[in-house]
Amino acid sequence: MKTKLFLVAGIILSLSAWAQTNSQTTPAVEPLTPMPVFHVTVTSRSVQAVNYKHRSGASKLDFAGTDLMPAATGQAKVESKKGYTEIEVEFGNLQRPTTFGNEYLTYILWAISPEGRAVNLGEVLVGDN
Repeated sequence: MKTKLFLVAGIILSLSAWAQTNSQTTPAVEPLTPMPVFHVTVTSRSVQAVNYKHRSGASKLDFAGTDLMPAATGQAKVESKKGYTEIEVEFGNLQRPTTFGNEYLTYILWAISPEGRAVNLGEVLVGDN
């Protein structure tokens, strides 16, 4: 009799444990918002390097448009002075940077040293500035 009682108690405990494990529901998974997809187009260009010899007079450069802005033009005058380099730049027919997307707010003029170090020279103002 005791054996039957232990057997029935064991079965009842097993069933109650099994029922508790099965009664746990898995929470509903909310779908994630779709991640934006960015498409990158890699282009290569070759650029002729210009040597601005120290204190040898002004060098003049002409800028031409690209595929993204073919009407753009520009001129630069680079002159090495005693202890510094003076750069005068003028651009024409530049579209507003936001034409390429609202995240583009300004143009920046960069210079690259012979060692490959990029230096931010400043903001290029667009329009009547």
